[in-house]
Amino acid sequence: MILCGRKLWDGSGGNNHAIEHYNETHYPLAVKLGTITSDPEGADVFSYPEDDSVTDPLLAEHLVCCW
Repeated sequence: MILCGRKLWDGSGGNNHAIEHYNETHYPLAVKLGTITSDPEGADVFSYPEDDSVTDPLLAEHLVCCW
């Protein structure tokens, strides 16, 4: 699912759609699309339960579409 990020602290952008999705589904991770490359270690992965950036060693598997 592609969603918008958090509201910026200064009110200049964002609308919290990703946080709303987390609150509804409890799916813990979000990845900034522009950071996904062939090097999975370079991706910007955010953990909502930890409220911090994390490394996802299984990122390539998590991004595989299952349909």
